[in-house]
This record gives sequence, C-alpha cells and structure tokens, in this order.
Amino acid sequence: MLHRPFVLAILFLLANYAVAYAADWPTYRKDIARGGVTAEALNPENLREAWVWRSALAPSQAWPGPARWDAFGKIPELRSMRNFDPVFHVTAVGTSVFFGSSSDDTVYCLDAETGKLYWTHDMKAHMWGSTFVADGKVYVGDEDGDFAVLAAAKEKKIISETNVGAAIYGTPIVANGAVYLQSNTHLFAFSDPTKAGATKDEPQKVEIKLEK
Repeated sequence: MLHRPFVLAILFLLANYAVAYAADWPTYRKDIARGGVTAEALNPENLREAWVWRSALAPSQAWPGPARWDAFGKIPELRSMRNFDPVFHVTAVGTSVFFGSSSDDTVYCLDAETGKLYWTHDMKAHMWGSTFVADGKVYVGDEDGDFAVLAAAKEKKIISETNVGAAIYGTPIVANGAVYLQSNTHLFAFSDPTKAGATKDEPQKVEIKLEK
C-alpha cells in the first residue's frame, strides 16, 4: 500500500512581520465542551503560511471506511459514525504545538512560530485521541492502555507513565482538580487529595436546609 506524505500546515496572522498568537487550543475542539470556537478575531485574508510539518505516513484510522450495513434495517453502505481520526489532532498552548501521531506512535512538541522540533516521545502504540495540555503538562493515552504525562516545555521531561489495562481511544480531560480518562473498560479519575479543589473517592456532602 502506498502512503502519500501527510502535511500539517500551521497558519498564523502576520502583522508588521510579527506573529500574532490566538488564544490557547489545549484539547480537541478547544475545550471539554468540544465547542470548536475561539473568541479571537482573525481576518482570513491576512493569514499566511508560516511553516509546514510533513509526516512520512498518513494517519492510521482506528475504524476506517463506512459501516458495512444495518442488518435490521437492511441499509447498506452506511456513513461511518466513528470517522473522528482522519487527521492528527493538534493542540497549541503558548508558543508550543503538541500532537500525537497515529502513524508512527510518537508525541511531538514543535515551536509554534518556526515549526522547530523541540522533542518527541515514543508511545510505542497508536494514539487516536488528542493531547490535552493543562497546568504545564501534556496528557496522552494510546491503544495499549499506556497513559503518559509530559512536561509542556521546550525540554522533554516525562512526569509519569502508567498502564490502565485496556485501550485508550479517547482524549484525557482535566477539570475540577482531576484528570479523567476513559479506557475500553473503565472510567478513571486521578487527583491529588492534598490540593485544594481536588476530587476525592467519596460522595460529596451536601447540606440541605428546609424552611417551614
């Protein structure tokens, strides 16, 4: 099978020969609500291609092509409902760009202004969700069930690595002082109970006052 080089082009607004950065885009479709929009105002006519990163291989999709057919309804050639990974899902925070490759199993950190490669991390398995960047950390999981936390910095630093025992196809989420991670079998929540706002493995106590 022949693979055409996959191109990742990052466009920036050029004004007076300086790069104007938009708001951070820390996860797939920007936020945990998957809003896919930013409050930044950009004029498309002023956008210029700043640099291009090329992958040797195109993304490897988890479930490529359409669903075979609906046996009950006798409907063939259905449109795929899981076509969420035909591209590398890029996140950008500050002056850095992060993404995981489903073709070479590698997490990349690039300079947002020049495209310079800062570092790579070999996950040794495909990644189909996006990276999630929060609190100076990059969170990512892979199909082998490996979950890695890396420093969101120009120097590579592995903060932690663990295996949850089942494939991770989605994107980790950071909210309310915890990291939420869904595998094929479980939903996990990781937090530091010593920090303010962290979640605890117990029901939240709610006080209810009844007025007569």
